[in-house]
Amino acid sequence: MPAAELNLSKGLAGTLIDRIVVEKSKDSRGATLAEIREKCQVTARTSLENHEKRCSAGLIAATSQFSLDENILSYVRHTKEQENERLRQ
Repeated sequence: MPAAELNLSKGLAGTLIDRIVVEKSKDSRGATLAEIREKCQVTARTSLENHEKRCSAGLIAATSQFSLDENILSYVRHTKEQENERLRQ
């Protein structure tokens, strides 16, 4: 069977091939899944602390924080204060 006739982009075969490619590219970069996850958490935490992005549920979850506590409330209040200051100027 010629390669052009193989269904490698859809269904289970396509999913498995995509996963293999992703894992292979991770191996070639030398980064493990845990390292990538840690880097994403640090980046999200930095974005929250520096008020670079809107405080969304996705951004909070990316920091591995799954509850709304005083830290999140302080981020939101500080960001809102900065926004109000910009509007006053």
